[in-house]
Amino acid sequence: IYTDWANHYLERARSRRRAGASGGGLARDCADGLLLADVLEGVTGLKVHRAHRKPRNPQQMLH
Repeated sequence: IYTDWANHYLERARSRRRAGASGGGLARDCADGLLLADVLEGVTGLKVHRAHRKPRNPQQMLH
């Protein structure tokens, strides 16, 4: 149910990401914080600034 909810808002934010696409569950998909940032953008309509879209190390990931 949460995956469907997240995907609804990801579509609304016009994100290419989809929850559940990795097959590892929603928690794994949100591990780097980018999927969560995209969902927040869809829910609030505001851009999440300071999100590294290609994090290379744990410090660049959103937690």
